Amino acid sequence: MDTGIQKANEKITYLSNDKETLREYTLREMAQIDYNSGMKTAKAEGRAEGRAEGRAEGKAENKVEVARNLVKMSLPIEQIALATGLTIDEVKGL
Repeated sequence: MDTGIQKANEKITYLSNDKETLREYTLREMAQIDYNSGMKTAKAEGRAEGRAEGRAEGKAENKVEVARNLVKMSLPIEQIALATGLTIDEVKGL
């Protein structure tokens, strides 16, 4: 066997028998798992928030489009505002 590999094997054997080294290794592994889990959760939350914002923006665009169509139909501005949830000033601005 290559001497470099043999030395590495001996070092691994020595370290695996040292309780403090094993404890540190286990703590490091647990910290890495916690970090990865946190990152995965954060990514999922970020995606969900992005989707929610996209839907909210889409709803706002839909409200404006509906309001424009109602204005074209000559409905009273107050009714358009009530139906779409836009303010009277927003409807007048269309």
